Amino acid sequence: MPFGHQCVEAVDRAQSNKVNSSTVAYLQGTTIPIPETANLSSFTTLPMDLELWHRHLCHPSFPVLRKMINENLVTGLRITSPSKPDPICKSCLAGKMVAEPFPSSSSHQSTSLLEIIHSDVHGPIRVPSHSGYIYWVTFIDGSGKFRAAYLMKKSDIFPSFKKYKAWAENQTGCRIKILREDKGGEQSKGSRGNTLSGLGLSRKV
Repeated sequence: MPFGHQCVEAVDRAQSNKVNSSTVAYLQGTTIPIPETANLSSFTTLPMDLELWHRHLCHPSFPVLRKMINENLVTGLRITSPSKPDPICKSCLAGKMVAEPFPSSSSHQSTSLLEIIHSDVHGPIRVPSHSGYIYWVTFIDGSGKFRAAYLMKKSDIFPSFKKYKAWAENQTGCRIKILREDKGGEQSKGSRGNTLSGLGLSRKV
């Protein structure tokens, strides 16, 4: 039975169950308090060192464990192995990891067709295509999902973007306002990247 719990023992099992005239049953017995102890010797053959107690007692710090042992704060908490604990506990590290909240995606959403175009470059691939392409780029409209993909031999996407811009604007009658890319910076490589501002486009990453 886990330590810290109490057990109930019937005093007289023959008289333990009684039912009165209202058909209410009573259980006669006594409550025996069980002192809180920590004892692993009955169910483990592992050496009882600090690392074992650290895992069994829900990962307290080693200074806290040493204080519990030195001041006899827990009955039965004893060390039978002098081995030093591993200072790195993967479970403790995972439990203490924190992450910054993800930013709201509302700033990435567009309200009209071709207002924001999202682009990303993939590659290089190890095996070129028959025509020698090792990159490809995608352009996706943030509102209407007006999308296209282009194969490339170099990572400079500006020639492909000019093709997409002419095709998308001709098909929709709208104009591209913002080009949002990943942080790779392929759009801004070389002198062609500076031409984006010449087209009247805003660039975001």
